Amino acid sequence: MEKENVMIVRLTTGEELICEAVESKDGWLVNKPLLLVPVSLQNLSLVPWLAYAEFPEAGMFIPDKIIAFVAKPQKRLRGEYEKAFSKIIAPSEEIVSGAGMEDIANKLRLST
Repeated sequence: MEKENVMIVRLTTGEELICEAVESKDGWLVNKPLLLVPVSLQNLSLVPWLAYAEFPEAGMFIPDKIIAFVAKPQKRLRGEYEKAFSKIIAPSEEIVSGAGMEDIANKLRLST
């Protein structure tokens, strides 16, 4: 299930976070933040932001004065973020099947 409040928060330091974010007076309340780290021209890595800190259950407040912008992530990035916190590991959409499976079944039938 997709959460509507998953957002990208760009800080004035240049850090880009993907997190659950809710706008509040004079800033944003963020939960489960992950830092977006480019690893190549087309790939990102999601790593914990402030992994050594304890976050309040209600979230951490980030004031508007250190936020450059807030935007909705693309669907694929949102999915990767949600998988990072999921307790269920779902298979990718690219399931291998078809001729390869048929060949295996035929070989098994021939050997009996």
